[in-house]
Amino acid sequence: MIRKFLEKRIQKKLKEGWLCYGQDRRERAVSIAQKYIDHPNASIVQDALRLHGLANYKLKRFDLAIASLERLSTLTNYKQDHYSLAISLLNAGEVDRSMQCFEQIASAHNPQMAFSLSYGEMILQFGKRLYQLNHYEASVVMLNQLMAFYSGVRTIDPEILYTRGIPSFHYFEDWVKNLIPQHHSDPQGWWFRAQRCLPKEAQAILEVYFI
Repeated sequence: MIRKFLEKRIQKKLKEGWLCYGQDRRERAVSIAQKYIDHPNASIVQDALRLHGLANYKLKRFDLAIASLERLSTLTNYKQDHYSLAISLLNAGEVDRSMQCFEQIASAHNPQMAFSLSYGEMILQFGKRLYQLNHYEASVVMLNQLMAFYSGVRTIDPEILYTRGIPSFHYFEDWVKNLIPQHHSDPQGWWFRAQRCLPKEAQAILEVYFI
């Protein structure tokens, strides 16, 4: 009885921590989470590690974020936790490790949870961050993965894409426009291969960048 009572108090405290996180009071969120990252209760530990990792990420303390999120992703094997670790590694300059971590998302669990993104959104956000950091070859790898989603559904209809968790095509178009013609070693070769899998309506939108 006492243990359950104390655990409820801790869960209430962690809710306060998440509230602080949402209110940009990240130092306070870290302080609360730090107290419970080694608690005997597994669910409390996971919640505390997630809060600790994400709050430190927002504070750009990537080494601390990585330590917590690496431990968390091992415990949960959740897509979102692997993504949080991958993006932290990327921002810390550990590109190869971040790519390896991102690969684990495809086979990880996908429970409903706060701060969750669809797999398609993860590919988009991760790939665009690679582009922003001038890792163009790796960004093309992510772009091609997202292109396969449009190929799979054979449409770029916004409503259908939304129901499948696939980003709107205009985000992909903007990514292609800024990445392929300027930074790909063989833009025409990429475009030739893209035409073989993209829906016709998508090809009509993108062809202007390859004329």
